[in-house]
Amino acid sequence: MPEVRVQVNELFRQIVADAAEPAVVVEGRDITTVVAPDAPVRILLTAHPDVRAARRAAELDGDTVAVAEAMRKRDASDSTVVDFLTAAPGVEVVDSTELDFEQTIDAVLAVIEKKR
Repeated sequence: MPEVRVQVNELFRQIVADAAEPAVVVEGRDITTVVAPDAPVRILLTAHPDVRAARRAAELDGDTVAVAEAMRKRDASDSTVVDFLTAAPGVEVVDSTELDFEQTIDAVLAVIEKKR
């Protein structure tokens, strides 16, 4: 694992450990398997690549095709380090392909509520 990734993962672990609240949301491609594999709730939030690209392009006011290509390259590169597309045992999958923002939040909260 590259040194920067090791340091970032350790920083994430420290943020979780130092949190004033009992629950912390941490986002990243290897959070559920490397950073916090023992977290009481672990969610793989996913969407179809075309939907992810369109959402990201809208955030950036960018070209969807260019954003999609950049995302494909990043996904390919990251997949050599961690399998972020496959949920590890105990990780709940929330597919937001057909969901809007509020529906996605509701789906995530439903997973959390189910685990309580």
